[in-house]
Amino acid sequence: MFIQLKKEPDKDWERIEAAEGLRIEDLYKTYQKELPYTVLCAKQNNLIEDLNHLVKEGDKIEFIDGSSIVVESNNGAAYGIFDLSIHPVLNLPKSG
Repeated sequence: MFIQLKKEPDKDWERIEAAEGLRIEDLYKTYQKELPYTVLCAKQNNLIEDLNHLVKEGDKIEFIDGSSIVVESNNGAAYGIFDLSIHPVLNLPKSG
């Protein structure tokens, strides 16, 4: 299968061949040495997903580090996430 992968915000999309049953984490492990940051999650077709999410044919995957994550509150204010324990949607381990 083929997917589109964006490794960094300022880089272009790359069309890559990927195996069926691949998870986002597998992609991260493949490209980890090329990345200047630690991946915490990814955008999969513009939706934030954890690293265990399966990749499907035609997906657009963009790796995300902690500086890229922004949450919008009910009043429209945007907050960056610095303590990942406040973001249960990603099922990340709590710090400390």
